[in-house]
Amino acid sequence: MDSTRVLPEDVLADVLGRVAPRGLAASRCVCRAWRAVVDGHRLLQADRLPRSLAGFFVNYNELFYSDLFYRPSSSVDDYFTEYRMPRGNVCDHCNGLLLLYNRVLNPATGWRATFPEPSSRVATKHWSQDTDMYLVYDPAESPSHYEVFLIPRVPHKTRHQRMEEEESAAEWPPSPCSLNVFTSTTGRWTERTFIRDGEAAGTVADMQLDCRWMGRRHSVYWRGALYVHCENDFVMRISLSNSTYRVIKPPLCDGPELHLGQSDKGVYCAFLDAEYHLQVWILDESCAAGMDQWVIKHKSARQIPHQSYSCYQQANGGPWVMANTNNRYDEEDDIEVTDQQNSERNSDDEEDDIQVTDQQNSEWNSDDDEDGLCAQEAVVQSRDRHGGYVDILGFHPYREIVFLHISLSRGLAYHLSSSKLEDLGGICPKHYFDRYQQCFIKEAFPYTPCMMGEIPKSS
Repeated sequence: MDSTRVLPEDVLADVLGRVAPRGLAASRCVCRAWRAVVDGHRLLQADRLPRSLAGFFVNYNELFYSDLFYRPSSSVDDYFTEYRMPRGNVCDHCNGLLLLYNRVLNPATGWRATFPEPSSRVATKHWSQDTDMYLVYDPAESPSHYEVFLIPRVPHKTRHQRMEEEESAAEWPPSPCSLNVFTSTTGRWTERTFIRDGEAAGTVADMQLDCRWMGRRHSVYWRGALYVHCENDFVMRISLSNSTYRVIKPPLCDGPELHLGQSDKGVYCAFLDAEYHLQVWILDESCAAGMDQWVIKHKSARQIPHQSYSCYQQANGGPWVMANTNNRYDEEDDIEVTDQQNSERNSDDEEDDIQVTDQQNSEWNSDDDEDGLCAQEAVVQSRDRHGGYVDILGFHPYREIVFLHISLSRGLAYHLSSSKLEDLGGICPKHYFDRYQQCFIKEAFPYTPCMMGEIPKSS
């Protein structure tokens, strides 16, 4: 007999309301009575979890503040008041929470918290003092709990530095592997040990062969595991539940570094070859004995145009815009928004998230680009010292779309299902070329608003 049936509805609702959102979602599927209680009392609050893409936080060289390249809408504009915009460069993003150098921030709610620097860093013969910070946050598990991982890099080998033969021949990553982790529940940094499951990626000397400059390697948090992009395009999968990790070999490709990200069906990676053909893989983890492998998902038959794409009229409220955060903080310069950009849009409607007009679906003809450029676009092109290249911004987390940018001119959306390319708008911050010499995008992070979490009383 189900003893919960003898409980009054309000008592059962109070009991179920104490369950974490992920467990509550499972409880909703037990029977019709439980589903009616969960839905009737609005316990799950699924509308507050991240499920839409608002835009990208972009870090530009020499700019102190991250800027926002986003789809204008009344709801998104409300997130980015002066109080809620990040002051500094975004280091990572996970499920609506932003990681900065020593704090986290939820722009959708105004929730923020600081954390101390680690008192000591894990230092071994195989790790460099250079580290990257990665954020882990699952609002379905807990709306206020998060973790920050410090992942060291392999020591860079220079002409003036020689490693001992024993050190260079050591396995990488080492096992056991010790990492510094900050946990919000304790408010402290701790050293956590992870045991390797499977083979190593190689030796320290093998990893030092990767001499590409990579200012930032991305990570993905997916189903309880943290995937970190490492040297030679290996991926380190860190399981948080059993304190193990394994190394995932890169796909077979001949090109520049991969871009790791999360999309509709899990963990993806992409790269552009020398002729700007886009290739995308998805990680298949269904193989036995943890032999994960990358499966080709898409390969573009045509070259991505590396000259400025035509300024087509956009559907649903106009092109994406720049928030011009640096002007807000440095000059208190108001952002001009047209009436068309202020038209209301539902950012949670994934069907209207990105639409491509028939004009945008026409053949990619770079010869016609100059005719479609507005005056401001022409100025950006003339000042862009790194013109004529295409790079990856990131993935759409809920749809199979890869976002690109042409130099500092235009943002693009490439739809994997149809191979359609959409022009999103100008991606150069206001007055950027007027103030700085080395102008380029360093990294970008997709932003998915999350309404979970509360503002601490001390804020």
